[in-house]
Amino acid sequence: MMLLCYGRVRTLWLFLWVQAFFCFLFFSGFLTTCTYAQEKAFLSVEPVVVERFEYELSWLGIKAGTAFFEVIGESNRMIRSAADSVDWISKFYKVEDRAYSELGGDGVPFHFETWLRQGKYRSHKETFFEKKKIRYIDHQKGKKNQKNTEEIYYDVLSGFQYLRSLKLVPGESVFLNIFDSGKMEKVEVKILRRENLDTVSRTVKTIVVQPALTTEGLFRHKGKILIWLTDNARHVPLKIQTQVMVGSVTAVLIKETTGN
Repeated sequence: MMLLCYGRVRTLWLFLWVQAFFCFLFFSGFLTTCTYAQEKAFLSVEPVVVERFEYELSWLGIKAGTAFFEVIGESNRMIRSAADSVDWISKFYKVEDRAYSELGGDGVPFHFETWLRQGKYRSHKETFFEKKKIRYIDHQKGKKNQKNTEEIYYDVLSGFQYLRSLKLVPGESVFLNIFDSGKMEKVEVKILRRENLDTVSRTVKTIVVQPALTTEGLFRHKGKILIWLTDNARHVPLKIQTQVMVGSVTAVLIKETTGN
């Protein structure tokens, strides 16, 4: 009985940590029609790296996966993200999530696409941001919709990048127009407090923020999300923590690369 309960808890956690993590990309599956050739194309773009952040994912101190979030390109830029389970998890619950957002010179997206593989779950979604309208395609379900708007909307990746560019004042909130999974939402991001964060090498001054994204997000998130950003103009995401049914999932920055 104890082994059975443990197995259920472990399976539940594996499902939830994947849902939780990449919400940090707002605040960081390949289908029958989406092959690994597309993954290779996603990863083979010759990068002019502006910045790249690599993370280790853990639950109760156990390493569960790795992830990255990067900005590449010069005038027209692309934001890419990926998350993968470690080998021992992949044997019974493989995770391979990919997403990218293409931006114009003004930082506004014109194309956003995701591929998710989480156990048996598969998803392939695409969004086109056009003048006064947004087109959305769910390739897996064969669904399409279109929304008309006079306002600027961001996907979750470009929205997170835009958030990093803003002045963040503890005690206040900022609101972002986000289009996610076919829905428009004005997302509140609470600027909670300043806090000193201990890292492996040093103590860093940070600002802690809490996004209130109620839509699916990149990776079917659940639970409250907290993000520790450096308290400077760059607002580097150092740590992300999301509550799950048993404990919490934590993403910690382990490597940072900057370019132009």
